[in-house]
Amino acid sequence: MDAVTGMVDRPDDKISDALKLYFSDIVRDELRTKSPDQRKRWKAKRQMSVDVFIDLVEDKPMSKITRDDALKLHKYWLDRIAPEGGQATAPRRPATETWVTFARSMATIFDT
Repeated sequence: MDAVTGMVDRPDDKISDALKLYFSDIVRDELRTKSPDQRKRWKAKRQMSVDVFIDLVEDKPMSKITRDDALKLHKYWLDRIAPEGGQATAPRRPATETWVTFARSMATIFDT
């Protein structure tokens, strides 16, 4: 009850810890119907997205993620998907997975 009334501090998990929580608690229902190989590939896409964020920014607490961090990530994917005057070097899907993963995790963890 204390958590509901705001008497307990919100968790301040690092983004890598939030991904673990995402896999174990948030999307467990989606994973249960997948074969082991499907689960492995499904998780790998999301892990890669978080790894890109960590490589670009750092493995920081989610409450410390800034607009500048998000813009850095956006620019990274935009440059790979639609470079100025060049050929795309990445498909669109990983960028989408990044935002879906973060949005769902933040919505669940921080009730936003």
